[in-house]
Amino acid sequence: MDIMEDSLGAAVLELGEKNGLDIKEQMRLKKLLKARLDHSATSATVSRLKNATYLATLANPLATLTQFGDLAFPIYENGAMMTLKAMVNKKWIKMEDVGILSYNIDMIDNKLSRKRLDKLLKLVGFTSVDRFGKEVMINATLYNLAERSVNDPAKIMAELGESGLEAKAPDIIKRLQTVYNILHNAPEMLTE
Repeated sequence: MDIMEDSLGAAVLELGEKNGLDIKEQMRLKKLLKARLDHSATSATVSRLKNATYLATLANPLATLTQFGDLAFPIYENGAMMTLKAMVNKKWIKMEDVGILSYNIDMIDNKLSRKRLDKLLKLVGFTSVDRFGKEVMINATLYNLAERSVNDPAKIMAELGESGLEAKAPDIIKRLQTVYNILHNAPEMLTE
């Protein structure tokens, strides 16, 4: 058995017990999840077709400009000021730090068409703009939580409790308050 198989099996078993799923329903759920999450089963023909589609749709300057629209999400979630701070300050958290390895995990394959796709996406700026948008979202959220950890720690404590993190909440809040202090008292640490 591989890691994915073991993880899916454990997750499906737990879900089945919690939700009263019978064995047949559990097997169907596991099959659906595996189909969605296991990208290693993609054939070479399907990979080339997918990469050709991405080349046609993403590897152009208009798609790159469209990526700037992703900045609406951090503005909505964290406010314009936190998003602006995340845009101009050092990115404390990078995509890789949270497990985002590429612009889209399902595009990963080591074939020649993938290399061409990567080159073209870099050439038109798509890769850079995509990274920028993701890292702005991540860091604007960090700045927002840091600010809230000082202004309303009880609310963050409650939110962490709802997420099952009540035991770690005091440490998380303390770390967020450290980020807040750096943001407000040591701005030189914010530069690249």
